[in-house]
Amino acid sequence: MDKVIAGIVTYNPDILRLKENITAISKQVVTLVIVDNYSDNIKSIETLISKFDNIEIIKLQENRGIAYALNVIGNYAMRVHAKFYLTLDQDSVVTDNLIEEYLKYSNILKDFGLISSYHIDFNDRQNIKKDLQLSKIEFPITSGSFMRTDLFEKGIRFNDKLFIDKVDYDMDLQLRINGYQLYRIPYIGFYHQLGDISYKSLFGKKIMLTNHSANRYYYNYRNTLVLAKKYGILNKNIINFFVGDTLLFWKILFFEKQKKTKLLAIINGIFDGFKTKN
Repeated sequence: MDKVIAGIVTYNPDILRLKENITAISKQVVTLVIVDNYSDNIKSIETLISKFDNIEIIKLQENRGIAYALNVIGNYAMRVHAKFYLTLDQDSVVTDNLIEEYLKYSNILKDFGLISSYHIDFNDRQNIKKDLQLSKIEFPITSGSFMRTDLFEKGIRFNDKLFIDKVDYDMDLQLRINGYQLYRIPYIGFYHQLGDISYKSLFGKKIMLTNHSANRYYYNYRNTLVLAKKYGILNKNIINFFVGDTLLFWKILFFEKQKKTKLLAIINGIFDGFKTKN
């Protein structure tokens, strides 16, 4: 069987959720590597992983961001000669047989650059899709992504200048530009949490709010401009990012708490986005 490892990026994780995460994935892969971004609760993480026999931890000496940590996972996969590696957020929990399903499709989908699966949001467990289909998708999220180590070796890597937000979008664009397809298989592969989701009603329509921190919004808006410089402002995907950021701005302005702090972070992010060089 092809060698598969998994990697989890941690930064001040909830230990109980991390335990669920580790327990679920460690039994499906040869090795699980945790890359820690200088967590305050590192001792608790180390105590937790000491109970497992196939986990390694790489402790960074400062918070280098999720993109840098994902590249550490990719480098680890190269070093141990793994054919594939799975990337997971610290608050995701995979379902049984996810790796088995991914391997099955990896033998069928010869042109794939990344394989993802359907997932359920912890905040919305009742909203489960019934009609699951194999399909090509444009922007799968990083968590739960089944990656090819040979493509990492060829230089298709995560952009550590982005730090945290739109890291997945940049990887997805790189893969597609280089001629690889992104697939979602007809399988519910993991549970995942997207921010602190809440809902508001506007003119009879339900509006979803992610309620991210001001720091997260800073990177969201900064990185849209960084990607615009990289891929071109007229790229249809970049235009969609600008439209999405505009809608997000109004959601924050009308519905979210700490508006002043978040809007100031957005302004700073836009300013720094113009200054950041690729």
